[in-house]
Amino acid sequence: MPYLSWTEGTQLMRHAIHGACQVGRDPVACAVAQPGLASVSRIHASIDRVGGIWWIRDLDSANGTLVNGQPLDQPQGRALEDGDQLQLGDWRLTFTEGFPGLDGTTFAERVGDLFQEVRPEPAQALVLVRGIELLQRSTEKLLRQADADAMVKGLLEESLHLLGGDRGFLAMRQGEMGWRTAHRVGDVQEGIGLSRSVLDYVSSERTAVLSNRPLADPRFGGMSLVELHGPAAGHDEPPGPGAGGAAGRGPAPAQRAPAGG
Repeated sequence: MPYLSWTEGTQLMRHAIHGACQVGRDPVACAVAQPGLASVSRIHASIDRVGGIWWIRDLDSANGTLVNGQPLDQPQGRALEDGDQLQLGDWRLTFTEGFPGLDGTTFAERVGDLFQEVRPEPAQALVLVRGIELLQRSTEKLLRQADADAMVKGLLEESLHLLGGDRGFLAMRQGEMGWRTAHRVGDVQEGIGLSRSVLDYVSSERTAVLSNRPLADPRFGGMSLVELHGPAAGHDEPPGPGAGGAAGRGPAPAQRAPAGG
């Protein structure tokens, strides 16, 4: 999900963009507003999604709109990209495709493309080849599964193998019954699962997350304690519409979940 973020004092402010919205000084007319800045017009700019791409358009503001330092003077606006820096009058904002302000180590989300993450250096060739081999082996194994339950269990096992984890579980959403642990591998206690705040975030944002300090993670509002879920689903229960999971090594309480679907 895309976000607009800006700083007020030392506080990073965030606004999730769910659909078309206006940005300006008027808090009634604009979903993202800065009433105290006279340099920002009442309704300064608009952000909308066109053909799967987010666009920003200046709405005849008094002081104009800049994107990465360049004036936004095209009547149709321009497409936004992850990390674009916006300036409306004296108000500086950042557009990101995911949750802003994560350090990428303690807190991270989204999975990069293998071919983009591996640098074009001779030393990285073996990393790329190894990654492709693992993906191919995992794909072949999953394609051999005969039923949905075996497929789900195989997804967990192969995810652990790819992540180098020795234990993990896969939680599934069973309609109105909520989340429940469907499969466990390794030393995972009966009935234990990720917190519902983590699972709900993964499901709604459709993104993978990594959190090494769950209680301090700004995405979950301090509500990411491990919670109890239902017992493991039986083989006769079909998979639900959403899934999340966690993988780990050693005693660290990191919470890692793949993207919900």
